[in-house]
Amino acid sequence: SRTPVDPDTTIHSPAIGTPSNRSQMYSAPESSDASGRYRQTLDPSHHFSLYAESVLGRSGIEAALDDAQAHANPLHRRFRLPDAEDLVDDYVCALYERILLQGRMYIYPHHVCFACDLLGNNRSIVIKFTEVVGIEKRKTAYIVPNAIKIITRTAKYFFGSFIYRDEAFKELCRQWSIVKERDFRS
Repeated sequence: SRTPVDPDTTIHSPAIGTPSNRSQMYSAPESSDASGRYRQTLDPSHHFSLYAESVLGRSGIEAALDDAQAHANPLHRRFRLPDAEDLVDDYVCALYERILLQGRMYIYPHHVCFACDLLGNNRSIVIKFTEVVGIEKRKTAYIVPNAIKIITRTAKYFFGSFIYRDEAFKELCRQWSIVKERDFRS
């Protein structure tokens, strides 16, 4: 976890596996709290622009920011997602296949993604909500309520080892229902 630079600096840093709110994490560069004090937040483009202004001068800032923003989201590159797709939430979990692949589930408005980078098992899965036909709460070892099964038209994915299974399940169902409703109306 990250620690603040000074006592007046607030950095939102959720613990591993806890639900996180990206809108809090990447808010405006400075904002005041209820007491009127300013707090610093994590906004990579803001910190880069301050650096670019001091090192590159005004003329090179626009080009440098464009380059930084093009490489700002490695998850979009990894999962080949459109730039407009904003991360809703993410959870530590494991994909059950022939072996257990520990990784992280990323929930986007139109996709569920899973990434594992463990011991040479680099695995990425992208599931479109339009392809999902079912989402179920499941148990591991018949008694531990920490798994979710996602069923698509062509495959079944079993994710376990959730610390926050119920929150992940609610968010998956919420995003899926939004997509289903949108598809139903069109």
